Formats: sequence, structure tokens, C-alpha cells
Amino acid sequence: MHAIPKVILLVESARGFDRGLLRGIARYASVRGPWAFFRRPPAYLDPQHPDDALLHLAAWGADGIICPARLMDHVRRLKLPAVVYDVNEHVEGVVSIVSDDTAAGRLAARHFLELGLRHFAFCGFDLMRWSRERCNAYTATIAAAGHSVSVFRQSPSPAGRRWHREALRIAEWLGGLPKPLGLFCANDDRAAPVAEMCRIHGIRVPENVAILGVDDDEYVCDLTDPPLSSLAMNTERAGYAAAETLARIMRKRSRPVSHRTTAKATHVVVRQSTNMLAIDDQEVSQALRFIRENAARPIQVRDVVAHSCLSHRSLNERFRRGFRWTIAQNRTDGVSSTTAASRTPPSSGSSWWPSDPLRKETKSPTTTTPPSTAWLRPSSATAAIAAARKSVDSAI
Repeated sequence: MHAIPKVILLVESARGFDRGLLRGIARYASVRGPWAFFRRPPAYLDPQHPDDALLHLAAWGADGIICPARLMDHVRRLKLPAVVYDVNEHVEGVVSIVSDDTAAGRLAARHFLELGLRHFAFCGFDLMRWSRERCNAYTATIAAAGHSVSVFRQSPSPAGRRWHREALRIAEWLGGLPKPLGLFCANDDRAAPVAEMCRIHGIRVPENVAILGVDDDEYVCDLTDPPLSSLAMNTERAGYAAAETLARIMRKRSRPVSHRTTAKATHVVVRQSTNMLAIDDQEVSQALRFIRENAARPIQVRDVVAHSCLSHRSLNERFRRGFRWTIAQNRTDGVSSTTAASRTPPSSGSSWWPSDPLRKETKSPTTTTPPSTAWLRPSSATAAIAAARKSVDSAI
């Protein structure tokens, strides 16, 4: 091996999961390196056929490679120590980075159950192993709570799975399901177009359908309207661990055995797509939506009442029956804290890093929502009010 290890790094940067891996790999190289990286030039600079690119990589004289699993048929010919990610089906004899799909499904189910939802659905990719595993864990957790899950099934033909055809099928499927509904999507790449499709077809998010994705890709989540809630995966930690494994194999020049580095599911980053309570009162639901959409403005109780079809007294009484607090209390405490939480979601990649990079990872959080959004959970509403309620004139 060279004095400075030379590593071919074929990790894309377009998706949040991949960017997290890159941060972890870069952190390892900074702390335990140095490493020299070869990154394939973009297509507009070097539009090579994969076989031609392979010859170019071989000429570089690398010591190891990190790449997506779909390139394994090509990179095996390099006969280098390799770590692969984006693994669809588990392959023996390969060092791979995988996600904790069972934990992701369970966290998603718990998040929706805490919102008080009673109707649930899943939309994913039938041909992807990790999507099926997330679906299985999600449906099992919902079933244990006494509910069932409607699962969208993709067309068996590639033409039928193209989005312009599939979107209509998903819209019809969602339109026939009972509301309000908790919809867990296999990842953000699935959840974002589904959310946009809901907006086009008049399905209100989150009032009719609360949508949750996976990967907490900030670019995807924040571009979605409304912004998308998503499960965070600690991909940065997984990238660091994968680089550590590759370094060990390169040093020993040993034949790699089967090894899996897992990106753990840590918590739900709550944004507006699941910022709701499962309530049957349409007037209260409409009032809550008005409060949430105008959280940055100095609105008053009279503004909320004017937006509804009820009198001040009637709407206030419905708030009391549904939540045990008034319109004014909801406006001053509830929405403001939730909006702040949605604007500053916790980072999926930075929470584990200690000051000493060799120290072990701390235990992952067990809560699925930030503490500031505890008011959203019906099961803890009374306790949250008692603990955090400010002195508000409830007679307003």
C-alpha cells in the first residue's frame, strides 16, 4: 500500500443519504488519514463508458474503493478492497453499508400512533429490499396497536411504474382510504412526489394525509410543500465506520469477509407534513391550519374566529372539548413552539460526534419528536399543559 492510501470514491452527492456517508468518510480521512481520493469527473467533463472509465481507474493505482453496489460487476475486475452502499439484496463476501430498516419502520409507526391516528398506509418500492423491510416493520408495529395498514402495490411492468402513470394510481388509492391518514413512504425520494401529487389533486397535507419520509434530506424536505417530516438516519457515523473498515482491509491486504455497517434510524425530524392532530371536528381543524400557516404573524384570537364559521364562544368551547385548552392557549404556546422546531430540525449527521473522535457513539434518542413538540401528542397533552402552560386569560 502507498504511504498515503489512494481510495476511489464513487459516492454521489445528490441524495441526503449519500452526502451523510461522504461527511463520515471525510471525517475519518481527516482524523486518521491522510487519504488521497479519486472522484469520477462529472459527465459533461468526461463522458466515458463504464468499461473505459474502469481502465482509467485501474491506471490510477488505487488501494481501495467505495462505490454503490450497482457497480460491483465492474469494480470486482479491479481486485481491490471495496466497500459498497445502496445495497438492494444482501451479498455475501462483501463489505456493505446498510440502513436499519426495521427500526425505521417501527419509529414511523410510533410517530403516527402518537399523533392519535387510526388509519395508516405505506407507499414504497416493491422491488427494493430495504423498502419491503421498512414496510414489514411498520405494518407489524401498527398491527400490534390493533390497526391495519393499506399498502400500495406497484405495477409489475416497468412502464406501469413510470411516475406519470403511477401518480394517478396513487391518487385513486389515497382517495379511497379513510381519513385522516398516516402515510409512511419508503424514503424522501418517494414521499416528496407523493406530497406534490396530493397538492395537485386537492388532498390536504397534513389534515387529510400526514406524510413521513426517510433520510431527512433537507433539500428534498424543504422544497416540498408543505415541508416534509422525515426519519433521520445516522449515515455520517456509518460512513466513518465504513472508512475505518476499509482502512483495516487495506493495511492487512487480506481478503474481505462479509461485513455490514449499519446506518441507524435515530429520530423523526418533524416538519409541517405531520404537524397535526387527528381530530374529527372540521372547524377546529380549519382553525388549527390557519394558526399554523400564520404562526410568524402577530395574529389574535379574533383573527382565528373570523376565519371560521362559528362564534367566538362556540369555537372556544370546541377547542376545550378537543384539547382541554382554549384558542388563545393554543395560539401562544402550541403552534409557536412547533414552528420553531420545524425551522431548526436536528441534524442527522452531527449529533453523534464527540470532541474525541475515537470515543464510542452515545445511545440514540428514543423519542420520535423533539421535546418542543410534545403538545402535539394527544396522550401527553394534559401533562404538557400542566408543565409548560403560561398564564393566559382563558376567558378571552
